[in-house]
Amino acid sequence: MTSHYEFVFVVPSEPEQKQETIDRVRAVFKQNKAPILEEKDWGEKRLAYPIHNERKGHYFIWNVGIPTSNIKEIRRLLNFEQKLMRYMLLEVSAKKKAATE
Repeated sequence: MTSHYEFVFVVPSEPEQKQETIDRVRAVFKQNKAPILEEKDWGEKRLAYPIHNERKGHYFIWNVGIPTSNIKEIRRLLNFEQKLMRYMLLEVSAKKKAATE
């Protein structure tokens, strides 16, 4: 069974590090048979506090379909991504999904 998730994450704002990190995160989802349904770029923003000596970060939000059997493995792999400054992976409830359609 596949559930829908919102994946919000922050990567370094430097173009080289940003693209490398996005590619690695995308590979984690692809490796675990979790298609990215929608991608939104929230842009570069100033951080409330420094993370890894960075003052700015680039924010993204993705809607992802993740098989329930793979969610633990995806979270485990994301925790190993050192350039991924912060992330939040939230399941979208069926009620909220119906309300937005």
